[in-house]
Amino acid sequence: MKNENGNYMLYCGDKSYEVTPEVQETLKGAMYWEHCLKLDNIELKNAELAVRAIEDGTNTSGFTRYTKEDVNELRNAVKQDDLSIKDMMNEMEKQGVPNWAGNAALEFGRKNDLRVVYFSDFFEKSPYADATKFNAYEEYKKEWIADHIDDVTMTATEATYENCEEAKEMTFDQYVQEYGFEDGSVYASYSEFLHNEYEEAQKTSEDMEHD
Repeated sequence: MKNENGNYMLYCGDKSYEVTPEVQETLKGAMYWEHCLKLDNIELKNAELAVRAIEDGTNTSGFTRYTKEDVNELRNAVKQDDLSIKDMMNEMEKQGVPNWAGNAALEFGRKNDLRVVYFSDFFEKSPYADATKFNAYEEYKKEWIADHIDDVTMTATEATYENCEEAKEMTFDQYVQEYGFEDGSVYASYSEFLHNEYEEAQKTSEDMEHD
């Protein structure tokens, strides 16, 4: 939806934000690079599995479409995607983009195939206009558990999970302010958030072992 100035308006509950042409380009960049990061991470995992299967003899045919060089190239691509996202996040901060709008753009890039979905859909539909409550905490938790969980970290973080259950009924903006984000700022990507959560859980488990 555009206002009388011809600029898109984004909404989150009772909050609104006017998107200038400059900010629009920054948000589009954030969506694009977050989408690239998702695709490159998927291909990297497939490549690593394929190369590992050759090395450990699981793949007896000896044929694979990926090589070690491909794996290294994909790892570099993921690093570059991360850096590009961080550049976009720094630009958002300079432009005064609110946390919820930045997160909305990143989530749009993660959840949609930008090869078939237009960037304008994000601005025209304003994804936070009608649905201001969603379970962001559970999404983060599921990804983190899938990648990192073990008995030690589960024990160390069990109380935290229980204490955060009320986050399900909070707006994402409230969630950002109260759980897991330094000074209420947004992370560049899910992977950055998950890395922080994992490091904190490891430290907690080590502290518990020393008690």
